[in-house]
Amino acid sequence: MVLVTRYFGGTKLGAGGLIRAYGSAVSEACHEIGIVERILATLVSFTISYSQLGKFENALAQKNYSIADKQFTDIVTLSVFVDEDNIDSFLAWMTEVSNGQVHCTLGEKKIL
Repeated sequence: MVLVTRYFGGTKLGAGGLIRAYGSAVSEACHEIGIVERILATLVSFTISYSQLGKFENALAQKNYSIADKQFTDIVTLSVFVDEDNIDSFLAWMTEVSNGQVHCTLGEKKIL
């Protein structure tokens, strides 16, 4: 959606002039902004020990997953937003990385 506001400065543009002015403003704005892609993602949480934290942070960074939240108690809980279309492959990858030792919990969905 685009909203163009024109403050009248005393110059009458006529219908054709207004259409060109508004069209030009929209075109320039769209060119500057570019395409913004949004995805539906699911929050995936899992718990690990403190000794595993570095390994999982590095593994997630190598796959370009951003850690959304870290909670430190007697264990570490990491939460990562994963593209809805890639949940199954992420869970399989987590099983591989953890040698089947990590259980993932699916949480809220969010548009990123």
